Amino acid sequence: MLCGDMKYKSRGKGASIRVNGSEMGSSPSKHIGIYCGDSVWHYSNTNDKVVKDSPESFLIKFNGVYGSKTKMYFGDFGFDIL
Repeated sequence: MLCGDMKYKSRGKGASIRVNGSEMGSSPSKHIGIYCGDSVWHYSNTNDKVVKDSPESFLIKFNGVYGSKTKMYFGDFGFDIL
């Protein structure tokens, strides 16, 4: 699924928003945030848009939705995006 697929008029556009892999498995409870420029950018279902949070605020939201026993993984793109 692409981020543009969340709305009819932008379907087929954007980057993938599906998160699967050998580390995270196929659990339906996943959320991805992209850390860039001292902020975490992620899709907010409540606000129906991409939002920017501080890492601390992102963690509070993450734990509030998924619980404090969830696991967080870190990876990088392998290149600078700025």
